[in-house]
Amino acid sequence: MDCVMQQYIEIAKLQYDDIERAYREFAFFTFDIKKMIYEPIQEKQREMLKYIRINSNLFVEYYNGDYGINRIQIMQQIYWIQNTLYDTYKMPACDEVYEKFCYDVTCSLEELLKFICKKKYKDLPVTQKEFCVCEVNSRLKDMIERWNK
Repeated sequence: MDCVMQQYIEIAKLQYDDIERAYREFAFFTFDIKKMIYEPIQEKQREMLKYIRINSNLFVEYYNGDYGINRIQIMQQIYWIQNTLYDTYKMPACDEVYEKFCYDVTCSLEELLKFICKKKYKDLPVTQKEFCVCEVNSRLKDMIERWNK
């Protein structure tokens, strides 16, 4: 848990200003392209970074000894962030945990490339498997389900 909190504190230090300026450079494009860039990509990134920054302040306060914040609150915030960033893809033999946030942004970029390049673009569909970070086999799934009962 401490490792995860430290990583989110580091992410919160990212300067998003350069990326914002780069997105503003797209202002001369058509409405369709702006819609494909701003809504599914830029807004998603901005909102996620904003939420991580808000919670990283909570993590810093916890490390600084603010005893009004307990580990349960910290775990709830980490859980929410993790649920936003990751998801589970159900398969017969196992469940795969994949990076949902990166997958969604990549799919949006894929759609943008198709739109810009038209027929010249070679369609290489992105799959969730490419973003897999771990697998939970059926035996482990059964143990977890029994434990939760």
